[in-house]
Amino acid sequence: MELIEGVPLASRMQRGLVDPSEVIDVVAAPPRFSMPLTRVGVTHRDLKPDNIFLTPNDPKTRVRLIDWGIAHHLAGTGSPT
Repeated sequence: MELIEGVPLASRMQRGLVDPSEVIDVVAAPPRFSMPLTRVGVTHRDLKPDNIFLTPNDPKTRVRLIDWGIAHHLAGTGSPT
C-alpha cells in the first residue's frame, strides 16, 4: 500500500471553508479518476469526503480517490456487457 501525505476532504471541511483553488481540484478529480474505470465497467460505490484525499504537496496529483474496497465490476454481476 502506498503512503500518501495529506488529509481527507472531510477533515479539511471540518476546519472551515475550503480554499477556492482546492475546490476546483476536488470537483474535477473524481470524474477524472472514475470515468476511465467506468468505461471498463468499474464503479467506486463509496464516493464521499472521507474517500477524497487532498495531497497538496504532490504536484502531479493534488487529489486522490481512495478506499476502493467496495468497488464493483459489471462482469461480476452476470449481466450482459
